[in-house]
Amino acid sequence: MLEFKEKIDSLPQDNSAHEGQKLIMYAFIRSMKPEKVVEIGTHIGVTALYLAHALYDNKKGHLWTCDPVDYKQQETFNKFPELKNYITYEKKKGQDLEIDDIDFLFVDGYHEKQYVCAEIKALFPQLTKEAIVFFHDAGGDNNYVGVNAAIKEAGIKTIMIPGEGKMRLYSNYEN
Repeated sequence: MLEFKEKIDSLPQDNSAHEGQKLIMYAFIRSMKPEKVVEIGTHIGVTALYLAHALYDNKKGHLWTCDPVDYKQQETFNKFPELKNYITYEKKKGQDLEIDDIDFLFVDGYHEKQYVCAEIKALFPQLTKEAIVFFHDAGGDNNYVGVNAAIKEAGIKTIMIPGEGKMRLYSNYEN
């Protein structure tokens, strides 16, 4: 992980999850050993690299990441050839992904309520019974962020993970 960290620190940083949040998700993936990981909102791809590195360390699983805007994500991924077999990037909105049996979902695309609601509606039926979902930028809603309102409207029970850029965690696991 140290060599990976040094290499990733040389990349331009984006407005994705903060390092501690990336490490939390890395740890979840290492522990869960999911087959299918989905990230909505790739931006330049730094968070995707953390997720893919966890899969690489597990020696199993695959990440599908999407963003409707071309931020040259593939250039970022190409700097980590050891991870290329673990990442599929698609230029589209999260609500348009067609992936079933999702084990781990990171929602960090457009943060307006209507987009988050559309992603929940499209992807939650595709979650496995033990899936984990992280919602990024859940610190508070405003004119541009409606993550909490979307979660509330969907009737999803989450817990807040404190820290910079606040995240909410949802578990699909039923006892």
